[in-house]
Amino acid sequence: MFSRNKSIIVLGCFLLLSLQSPLQVHCIVEEEPISPPAEAQPVVSPGRAGGRSGGTGGRSGASGGGGSSEESSGDVGFGRIPFTFTNTFGKPNASDGSCDLTPLIVDTSEFDKLCGPHSDPLWPCFKHEDNSEDDLSFVTVEPWLAPLSMTYELVVKDTSFFTLRNASDAFAITYTKGGWVSLRYYDYDAKTGCFNIHLEGSEGYRIHVSTTKRDYRDIDTMNYKSTGKRLCNKWVTIATRKRDADNDMMHSDDGRGI
Repeated sequence: MFSRNKSIIVLGCFLLLSLQSPLQVHCIVEEEPISPPAEAQPVVSPGRAGGRSGGTGGRSGASGGGGSSEESSGDVGFGRIPFTFTNTFGKPNASDGSCDLTPLIVDTSEFDKLCGPHSDPLWPCFKHEDNSEDDLSFVTVEPWLAPLSMTYELVVKDTSFFTLRNASDAFAITYTKGGWVSLRYYDYDAKTGCFNIHLEGSEGYRIHVSTTKRDYRDIDTMNYKSTGKRLCNKWVTIATRKRDADNDMMHSDDGRGI
């Protein structure tokens, strides 16, 4: 009799665990990339020089640095946290957790130097539309060419505004809250202020950018899942939104090669 009851208890525990497991978020943990030999390591942040002419940059090298103290940064490894119950700014996340978020540090003083009224007109700056589905709260930011920690390479004002500590650093930002759409920035020309932007939409979401008027989309994944263009503007406004129910006319690529 005892043996039978024990079997029933074991079976009940197994069924309970089986019901709970689908509700948990499972992240694929990637190994941190192996660093190159010491003599081949690039000089990276914190404290790396930025600017088109090697101007002041870096967290400890800049004057001011609101919000960019060592205490606020934490150990972010190679720029992503495999699993967390907070958003990119360390605030509690009400969901079941998120995978591969990039911790971001607010540095208003440095942002104003790079994107404020008296900043370099050829220095690219980014912001998000007020009605965008996404902002910087849930993003994965990855370097595209050099092995950089984007936690330190992105200069962030708040959940909407950001720029780069070094405008020549190519990067890709993926919005992970719902649509998993992404923007890639690369090939910056310091003489002209021009750069390439590539957008990658998804089946359910689109992403677009504007540079002048809010209602004009310089690049949009409405009709193309993958599209890009070379831009020469100080400000780039990003927005993500859900696709219309009927997107049968969407093509895979616009053929521009950007």
